Amino acid sequence: MSPYRFVLSLLLVVVLAPLVHGQTPIPITDLKRAEEVDFGKEILPLLRKNCLACHSQTEASGELVLEEPASILKGGDTGPAVVPGKSAESLLLTLASHRDDPSMPPEDNEVAAKSMTPDELGLIKLWIDQGAKGSAIATVNSPTRWRQLPPGPNPVYAVAVSPDGQFAACGRDNQIFIYHVATGQLVTRLTDPDLQQQASDNLPGIAHLDIIQSLRFNHQGDRLASGGFRTVKIWRYPRDVQKARLDLAEGVTAVAVSPARQLAVIGSADHSIQVWDLASGEVTLRLAGHTDAITALQISEGDDRIYSASLDQSIRVWALEGGRPLGTILTPGAVSSLALVTEPVMEDQDQQQPGDAPGQFLVSGGGDNFIRSWRIVDEFNGVPGGLPEKPAVIAVDPLSGLVAVGTENGHVQLREGLDGKIVRSWQAQEEPIDHLLLMQALPGEGAPEDERKLLVVTSGKENSLRIWDAASGEERFEIHGTISTITRLGANPTGTRLVSADASGQITVWNMEDQPVVEPLEHTLSEIGKVVVSPDQLKLAMVVIQTERAAVAVLDARTGALLQTLLGHDGPIHDLAFSPDNSRIVTASADGTARIWQLSDIKFPETMRFTGHTGAVHSAAFRADGNQLVTGGADNLVRTWDLASGEEVNAFSGHGAAVLGVCFAANNQPVSVSGDKTLKQWNPANGQPVRSIPIPAVPVSMSVTSDRSLVSMALDDNSIAIHQLSDGALLQTLVGHTVPVRTHAFHNDKTQLVSVAADSRSHVWRIADGHLMQILPAEGLSSAVFGSVAGQVLLFTNDRILTGIPRFHAAPPGYEQPVVGLVMHPNGALAYCAYADGVFRGFNLETGQQIFDAKHGAPVRGLALRSDGQMLATAGEDKRVGIWNPGNGAALAPTQIEGFQGPVATVEFSADNRSLIALDAGPMPRLVVASATDGVVEEVIADIPVELQSPIAISDQGTVSVAGIVGPTVRYWKILNHRRISGHTMPVTSLGQLTEMAFVSGSLDGTVRHWNLAADNPVVRSMNHGAPVVTLAIRGDGQRIGSGSENNTIRLWNAANGAQVAEMKGDLRAKGLVAKVTDQKNSTTTRLEAAKVTLKAAQDGLPAIKTAETAAAKTLSDSNTDVQAKTDELAKMTATKSAAEKIAIEAAAAAQKAGVAKELADQLALVAAAEAKLSVDLSARLKTASASDPDNKDLATRATTAEQESTVAATKSTQAEAARAAPTKLAADSAKVAEDGATKALATNKPFDDAAAALAASQGTQRTAESAHDVAARDLAIADQAVPDADKLVKDLEAALTTFTTQLVTVTEQSTAAEMPIRSLAFSPDGKQLASGGDFHAVHLWDGEDGKSIASYVGHEGSVQALAFLDDGELISGSVDKAAVRWNLKPNWELERVIGSPTEPGPIVDRVVTVDFSRDGTLLATGGGVPSRNGEVHVWKVEDGSPVLSLPDAHADGVNGVEISPDGKLVASASADKFVRVFDIASGERRIQCEGHTNHVLGVSWRSNSRVLASSGADNTIRIWNADTGEQIRSIGGYNKQVSAVRFVGQTSTTVACSGDNIVRMNNSDNGGTIRNFGGAADYMYAVDGSPNGQVVVAAGYDGILRIWNGTNAQSLQVIEAPAAEEDEEAEAVVDEASK
Repeated sequence: MSPYRFVLSLLLVVVLAPLVHGQTPIPITDLKRAEEVDFGKEILPLLRKNCLACHSQTEASGELVLEEPASILKGGDTGPAVVPGKSAESLLLTLASHRDDPSMPPEDNEVAAKSMTPDELGLIKLWIDQGAKGSAIATVNSPTRWRQLPPGPNPVYAVAVSPDGQFAACGRDNQIFIYHVATGQLVTRLTDPDLQQQASDNLPGIAHLDIIQSLRFNHQGDRLASGGFRTVKIWRYPRDVQKARLDLAEGVTAVAVSPARQLAVIGSADHSIQVWDLASGEVTLRLAGHTDAITALQISEGDDRIYSASLDQSIRVWALEGGRPLGTILTPGAVSSLALVTEPVMEDQDQQQPGDAPGQFLVSGGGDNFIRSWRIVDEFNGVPGGLPEKPAVIAVDPLSGLVAVGTENGHVQLREGLDGKIVRSWQAQEEPIDHLLLMQALPGEGAPEDERKLLVVTSGKENSLRIWDAASGEERFEIHGTISTITRLGANPTGTRLVSADASGQITVWNMEDQPVVEPLEHTLSEIGKVVVSPDQLKLAMVVIQTERAAVAVLDARTGALLQTLLGHDGPIHDLAFSPDNSRIVTASADGTARIWQLSDIKFPETMRFTGHTGAVHSAAFRADGNQLVTGGADNLVRTWDLASGEEVNAFSGHGAAVLGVCFAANNQPVSVSGDKTLKQWNPANGQPVRSIPIPAVPVSMSVTSDRSLVSMALDDNSIAIHQLSDGALLQTLVGHTVPVRTHAFHNDKTQLVSVAADSRSHVWRIADGHLMQILPAEGLSSAVFGSVAGQVLLFTNDRILTGIPRFHAAPPGYEQPVVGLVMHPNGALAYCAYADGVFRGFNLETGQQIFDAKHGAPVRGLALRSDGQMLATAGEDKRVGIWNPGNGAALAPTQIEGFQGPVATVEFSADNRSLIALDAGPMPRLVVASATDGVVEEVIADIPVELQSPIAISDQGTVSVAGIVGPTVRYWKILNHRRISGHTMPVTSLGQLTEMAFVSGSLDGTVRHWNLAADNPVVRSMNHGAPVVTLAIRGDGQRIGSGSENNTIRLWNAANGAQVAEMKGDLRAKGLVAKVTDQKNSTTTRLEAAKVTLKAAQDGLPAIKTAETAAAKTLSDSNTDVQAKTDELAKMTATKSAAEKIAIEAAAAAQKAGVAKELADQLALVAAAEAKLSVDLSARLKTASASDPDNKDLATRATTAEQESTVAATKSTQAEAARAAPTKLAADSAKVAEDGATKALATNKPFDDAAAALAASQGTQRTAESAHDVAARDLAIADQAVPDADKLVKDLEAALTTFTTQLVTVTEQSTAAEMPIRSLAFSPDGKQLASGGDFHAVHLWDGEDGKSIASYVGHEGSVQALAFLDDGELISGSVDKAAVRWNLKPNWELERVIGSPTEPGPIVDRVVTVDFSRDGTLLATGGGVPSRNGEVHVWKVEDGSPVLSLPDAHADGVNGVEISPDGKLVASASADKFVRVFDIASGERRIQCEGHTNHVLGVSWRSNSRVLASSGADNTIRIWNADTGEQIRSIGGYNKQVSAVRFVGQTSTTVACSGDNIVRMNNSDNGGTIRNFGGAADYMYAVDGSPNGQVVVAAGYDGILRIWNGTNAQSLQVIEAPAAEEDEEAEAVVDEASK
């Protein structure tokens, strides 16, 4: 730059600067008002909007802070920003109004701050003129009433998880929600009672007036701190809360709670049961009856029954209402456990069959090592309703369940079950019904199975069997088949065979299959006598009376049509017979003739007449070849006749009385029977008798088989004798008719004979054994023959011909003893009968063949067959039941069941074949139920009436009853034993239902066993507890089993596979104390090791630090000397430079002045020259004009004047030009002087700049030396103090370690001593909790899924013997201390204390953004502050809320995170001022400051060793710090937005954090690596927490959703959204209920 230009520039700065201004000034509104301007409400908002971005505690540009009046008055590096009362002199106003530089805010500022408006400037001006008063604290808006935020996503700013991982809390709006982690269910919403009263609807669930921004559980889990506006609230969870207590006379042995949760039933050692009304707290019933201690209690699902078990070997059932005893089950041994096991409900109710109705079984276990299941019934015994009068006999159909009752009046009543609806009733007979049978009849071939019919069979004193259709009550048919009293009835399963037995020992099998219906054949014949059938079976011939004359009517055997009538005899016709070729009939008549009738000759049929007899002809018969005829007559003669000639062939004499019957034998010898009681066979050649056989009575009539081999004679003693004609031997004597026999006829096959007596009863006989097969009665019956169709019997009455088909099927050989038992094999082919003398037999139903003959060994009273046909039982008078093989009658194991007190009157198998039911007819009759497998007695029913008659077993919907006639009515006793299960080798102590029909048992044999009650092989699996199991609990969903043992352990099992899930033992609180002291010891050990390292390092490093401080001091001294020298040199150069610049400026000013004068002279000369030239030019033009106009005098005058003026102008121009010389010279001289001065001044710049640079460099060195010395001096001071401090710390920690070691030994011993036998277990209804009780006197709660400890409850003074949950939140325990206690497991969180006030400024100036409890729970730290103004940290005593430490200015901006160190001595804070600081709680001294975050610090957390800190920040990082030095260990990145929260997890180096980019993550603080990410978050995440064991992680954010993960695998456990309006109402109901 030229010297001239430099001088010009300098002049512009000096001369023109005051005239230059920046931005255009902004007008200021002149405001006038009387009230003072509120800084907080009116001024601070303007400053926040426009100024605080650069002038706050965090960004104090120019050292100016505009956050409060005090700092504004203090000002910055240019002085005070405001002069109170003088706005015009206040820099704040002049700069903001752009009246001074630099104007504020600057143009193009980075924060887009805008200039203030005139009104805003007028407000600031008014505030200044009023004195610039006010306070920032008063500026915070204070909510005074609770208001619910509008609907929509309300962000969650705070979450917390309880130390045990059971509960998660989150803040939504001003409400605190606590959820159960395992289920996600809302547990409660915390309620401040004062705020609840403020709400218009007075609903619970209001926690704060303002948004909740901080939550933290204490390490004991019984307190929760929440931060709100100017307040922190401490909520307490009460412990050991007893809602009620019941004191008893003796210790509690059992407890049960009614399903409706209204009653508790308490069993006591004094043998009594007490019913505790939980609403009133009073005992409403006291039940007595047991004679020993109560061991178990159950209450039915319907809340109507109590089941109690006792050591007195009984189970008693009581009505819950009124306590009425309903029944007693007597068992073989002491009963120690009970369980109710539910039957499955059929999906298709339409397909549900009788016996399938869903219900329950009662299962018991006891001292005999067995498990028994019992049916549950409404009544143990009773009298069915609606019975007919005078019941005499009962029968049951096992398939349909229908029961029939027969009465002494012959009435039959059919009912659905013993006590069910009456289906039908009818009059079956006039006489009493002695026997009754229900039998199923299969449908016809091709018909559906469901069309089978139920038949009712009745019998009475007439010994007939009447078969009735149960559906209609109509009689189907009647069977007469015995002349002896019927004693037993039976039928095969298919209904095709009916068996009857009688007192004579005779067994008869009847064919029950449907038979063709043959309509009666109507006729007009009268007085039918003997009837014969033609050999070809096509014609019938019978003696009749027609027109008062004896005649023979010939009928078509198939249709009954009358073919012809043979008339001619003059007297009664005694006999008739067909010729072998069917063409002729012979008749014998009282008219003394025998006649031959040719059937082909209709008009004149009589072809021959024989008149040789001298009296009536009684009988006539053809020879087999049809060529001869034999007749016998009243003349005592037998005559033979040649039919070709009609001549007599021979006359046989020898009879002493009339010959009543004749025939030819197969050898053509005549045969005759006579009134002389002889049967004679004659030699046709000589007329002499071949043989003469005496007959016991007078014969009345005779019949011969078609092959002439047998002859039958009806005798006047009402019997029928059958002889063989081959030898005359008596084959059979048929006895059964009670009146004379009129007619009799053989069947063509010679196996049967039909006879008709005078009583109109036809008997069908089996010839082989003389068995009376059937009686076929018919009114007016006169004769009967076998029809042409196999099995048919034609019965001839006065007006019709009936077709009878005998039902007889077979008859085993008889036995001369009354039949006392009859049973049918399920295969339908076999039957068994027992006789009074003790013999029992088996026989084939089809053939009647006997298959075995066996003996009981004593008279038998009853017989039973298992439904599968595999076992036969006899009831004997020898007080035992015999067990036999139905195949051969041999004894089976068990060979007998003994122990009866008297004769065994009856025996029955249960429907499931597992049990035998016998009636012990001893002095005190009783029913005994024993195992059919091994003979073990299962159940005894006492108090059976002596007069019980006809007892039978009835199965009704799976329940077996024994019913019988007692006096004038029917009574029943229900057999409750269902089955017995073996497997345990020692007493069964505990039982519980697992799922439908599945249960679990525990035994002193150390096993827990899973059983399926519905399976034939019931064992599912066995779990080995390893020691005697004394108690069990089964979770409601059947997925977990808990077993408790005398070895002090509880084991939790996976019911699905039998795997052990967990083993639990000891006292939770004792364990917690051990864990706490162990933690303290471990932490102290770690800290001691670190302290020793620190001490050694301090000792070793002190000399070097001292040397470094000395060197730094010398360096600083040398630097100070150099700076002084450089300062002096700069001062010298400054003086020289200033003098030169002064001369240069003065010369420049003179040169400027001379230059101005020269310019003026030059301008004047130019003007004069110009004027002279103008005058000359004007004069010349006037001269020319005047010359051209000489006469113009005026023009001439003007020309003269112009000439004169031009002369004067010329003179002036000359003078002006001459005047330029002096200024010109002066200007040149002045410029030369100024240039010389400028040159000299410019020459001083370099020495001056060099001196200034040298001074600056020296000052830099000085500052470095000062800083280094400060550091060295500080390090030395610290090092000097560090050695004694570290030494003291080591000694303190060594003493603490000794204390903790001693304490650990003590608490460990106490914890070990607390490991006592477990006596009781119970799962909560929701299955989330398992309660245990035992000899330790406390009740414990464990996690129902994984067995983790939850809580313990202290209050008993003796062993806890019984437990029962009332609901998920209440438990009843019973103890030997003679008390039952009702515990509140989920008492509502109570507001214990409020620190601060939302309406009155106090120690807390704004929102409490962060809270933390000390490890021991005695201290609470809070953090917050006014944003951009101050950050406050407070520590309070939890006990009373009093302050321990108050740091209102701990930070320059709001505090976002606080946490108390594990040792409780320090508090760490994280602030928006980018710092993490640690303060000593006792002194308030700041220990360290951690610098490194480049944006707000949002969270801080201590590692458990108290030596490491983690912080999270808006700079998207987590930073790990050395808590002793404040040095950064590492920075953890990987987050794309600010990391809003961070927490160390338990005792580990793991951190869990969340961020604005939806990340929830675990990191390893030792290496910065990612352990796992937790997915699912979909929005900005504000808060995170983790359980100390790392198993639960919770986080939430802007979307208001609380997310819960498994911390070990990142599996999502719960996603809990904010409740909708209707859900909110439900939540309020939950809270309201909890508050009660």
